[in-house]
Amino acid sequence: MKHYVSNYFTSIFIVVFSFGTVSIADDTKEPNFVIAADAFQNGDYVDAAVRFGNLAVNGNAAAQYNYAMLVYKGVGAPSDFEEAWYWSWMARLAGIEKAVELTDQIAGELGLEHEETLLRRLRSTFEKDALQGDATALSNMAIFLSEAQTDPDLSECYVWALVAQALGRTDVQHIVKKANDELELSVKIESQKKAKAIFKDFQ
Repeated sequence: MKHYVSNYFTSIFIVVFSFGTVSIADDTKEPNFVIAADAFQNGDYVDAAVRFGNLAVNGNAAAQYNYAMLVYKGVGAPSDFEEAWYWSWMARLAGIEKAVELTDQIAGELGLEHEETLLRRLRSTFEKDALQGDATALSNMAIFLSEAQTDPDLSECYVWALVAQALGRTDVQHIVKKANDELELSVKIESQKKAKAIFKDFQ
């Protein structure tokens, strides 16, 4: 069993290490990341999960994906779908492409009744920094509001995307375009006023 689990997750970690959106050098130069990966390779799954979890909290995107996968599969820690969903979304927002598949897979298992819990937690993660003018947090707010909800409020997504775009973020342009194409003019104007008010606080 241990051999099977090791082979299964080794293939996952190889994917993480080879991501074009994640710098291999940055990951391999992070001593704690290397230690966590070594612990996993040596079969010490509990230690690996703890270490990847600590790195995830500190913002390491590859570790966020690894930790989400471990918690989702129940390796090194008991399975916790809600925790796995949160960290897979954090990895997804940080640019880990493989996390898109994982977030969608977990969402399919959890269902709509758990969506609000995730949204509250993600919002609390980003909203404070977003309201202080953190451009990355602003774009993350717009993206998760547009992609994590079954029935997103496009006007709210538009507000955050407009502010993020004004601060130089290009990863929200698809949200701005969608809003411009689909929202009524009166709604767009109201959203633009809200975005302007938020943006004014940063100046």
